[in-house]
Parts: sequence; C-alpha cells; structure tokens
Amino acid sequence: MNLETQVCSLDLAKRLKELGVKQESLFVGLQQKPDKAAETEHWNVKRNGDWPVGIKVFNSASAFTVVELGEMLPERVYDQSGAYLFDCGFYTDGKKPYVKHSHYEKRICEQSTDTEADARATMLVYLLENKLISFSASQG
Repeated sequence: MNLETQVCSLDLAKRLKELGVKQESLFVGLQQKPDKAAETEHWNVKRNGDWPVGIKVFNSASAFTVVELGEMLPERVYDQSGAYLFDCGFYTDGKKPYVKHSHYEKRICEQSTDTEADARATMLVYLLENKLISFSASQG
C-alpha cells in the first residue's frame, strides 16, 4: 500500500490547516507548482523534514495519517450541556470507506471517500466547521 493512501488528501490537509488544526504530523504534504507542461499541481508526501534542499514548495500542510486523525476524533459528540448528539463512525461497504454521523438509528450525514484517511479527515472537517468540537479538542 503506498503512502498516499495512508494520509489524507491535499484538499483535506489544506482545509484542516485553514481550520487551525496544529500542524504536527509524521508526514507533510508538499504542493509544488506545476511545470509548464503539467496541467495540475502535484502533491508529494514526505516524512516531516525529509525533503530535498532547494525544493520549490508552493504550499505545505500536515499529511495526517489514519492513526493521527483517529487520535484527534471523538467517538461521540455532545453539546455544551453534555447532551449526546451523535456517534462518529467509519465503515466500508466492501469497496470504499465512508463516514457516518448517526444519532441512535437516525443517520445525520453519510459520505463516501477514497481512503480511510479521507473519511476521518472529512469527519474532522465537519466537526470543526460546524463547531461541534473546539480547536483544543481537535488537538488530541
């Protein structure tokens, strides 16, 4: 299994950075500007601090692993009064991982992703954007 399937995607990594998630990860994603022949930017995942000297980086963000994201995520979400809101779950339908927010038997949100890391990052983005967890809670 290649490294890119074990860490979240560039878009999710950048969104987590924008949402203020502390940029401490075993891996970092480096976005380089494309050369004139390429149509898109490309994303290289490297061990944090382990990239060639002189590399021209357009953007970087922590490329959180499945485990790192799992440590940041709560199993259940409660409101400020302590009332239970929903469970956070990660599943597979035999083909793709997906994330599901559910309150007992009621599904609140369900979204399919390409990798388990993306499912977990998607959940974290959802929780932070909807202010269901605070910045300090997202830091482990």
